[in-house]
Amino acid sequence: MGVKVVKQTFQILTDEDNQTGSIPLFTGLAKGDLLVYMDEGDVRRLPVGSSGQVLTVDPTAELGVKWADPS
Repeated sequence: MGVKVVKQTFQILTDEDNQTGSIPLFTGLAKGDLLVYMDEGDVRRLPVGSSGQVLTVDPTAELGVKWADPS
């Protein structure tokens, strides 16, 4: 599924089912942050990790992914 964020409205448009959602303006996105799609239009912010960290799948993490030091 593709996701497109429209900057002016912070609206999220999905290609697959033509549903829309929104990103709250208080999300406080910063350079390097990622948006994680949870379900049913629930999009959350994952702050950028520290230098050298890699994005890792972790089902126990709140968002299902986390930044971690490479093993």
